[in-house]
Amino acid sequence: MVEHTESKVQQGERYVVIGREPFARMSRTRRVVHEGNSCSWCGQVRKNGSLFEYGVLHDASSRPNWLHGQFCSLSCMKTYHIEQYSW
Repeated sequence: MVEHTESKVQQGERYVVIGREPFARMSRTRRVVHEGNSCSWCGQVRKNGSLFEYGVLHDASSRPNWLHGQFCSLSCMKTYHIEQYSW
């Protein structure tokens, strides 16, 4: 799978498409959150004080479904949601 990024702005909401699963007909998305406390998995904060929220954008929907939690990296999000989202 080739990772790519694509910026999207819909209804005042800014997010980036960070990956695509064509057989599942969904894309991975993320957005920057500046008011986050610490990573939901490891407890760290990025250098600039922001965190990411990750979501799933299905081909049939126009807005991403945001996953629970705020994370410092994709690997922390995957570990936190390993049983629910194994991608």
